[in-house]
Amino acid sequence: MAEIQDTKQLLEIAETISGKILGDKKDSLRVECMNGLGVYETTIHVDNRFSKWVQKRLTHGSMEFPASQVYTIKTTGFSPFPQTITGNVTKSGGKLILDLNPALEFDLFRIEIFCRMDDDFLKSLVRGRASPEPLRDRLKYQLSAQLRNPEGLILNFSEIQIEDFPVSATVHIAERINTNVPEYVKQLSRIEAEILGERNPHEGMKIIALQRKKAQLQKKLGKASLLDKIQDLSLFLTPSRFINYIEIVEDFRLHQCERGHEFFKALGMLHMPKSMEVISRTDLSLKKPAASGSMIYESKKFEEDVSHIFK
Repeated sequence: MAEIQDTKQLLEIAETISGKILGDKKDSLRVECMNGLGVYETTIHVDNRFSKWVQKRLTHGSMEFPASQVYTIKTTGFSPFPQTITGNVTKSGGKLILDLNPALEFDLFRIEIFCRMDDDFLKSLVRGRASPEPLRDRLKYQLSAQLRNPEGLILNFSEIQIEDFPVSATVHIAERINTNVPEYVKQLSRIEAEILGERNPHEGMKIIALQRKKAQLQKKLGKASLLDKIQDLSLFLTPSRFINYIEIVEDFRLHQCERGHEFFKALGMLHMPKSMEVISRTDLSLKKPAASGSMIYESKKFEEDVSHIFK
């Protein structure tokens, strides 16, 4: 199925409805960012005159849409009672066929046309940004999102709702991990790597010296091995734990945290993410074309908790 790449393509589909049925909300657009869908909707009052007009204007009271672009169609009746109308959409060849006859039983109903949105479509509608600002014990990210061209959008749509638009902030953690792991742990890691890498059978005295040094450093770790501690660190860096160091305020809300795509070898033994991606979301409309807020990362507390793992 093809994805809608710009507002022009969506309007071409919308005109299939608005060119035949003039509803109370002509060319209203709702973008569901969480689902990757753009939804065109129109709400229609029904009377006898309108019913006759539909039957006369449309073939058997039906409308056709290209299945290559339209994901699904939803019809909902509101008056005299609310009901989702089912079974009135069929697929034939490369077309979706909407039967309007069941909707004519209502005094008021709504048609919603769902289309898959290309990622570039969202970027063409909204500009999002997350700018870091270092503080004493924390890191503050200024979050912003705004419609790129609200004046131009008004010319094409009577209403626009952007739901759950994402703004991602990259929180770098590799350096903070490396600088807060105790020095004796780093030494222990290097010694273990040297012992494992030694292949010369004549270096027996060297291996003994390394084993003694390892035993001295191991006492600081207690009963746990170095691998146990690194595994503890790995579990500590799960997104569900890291999100506890994040706070979102004002127009944005915290959605989720993900591991970054680049990794490094912590203490030369285990791959860990260099960064975390924190995703926040906000809503926009023609009445509220811009949103601002901030994300607070408790960097100092994160560093302290990393160092406590090895105590």
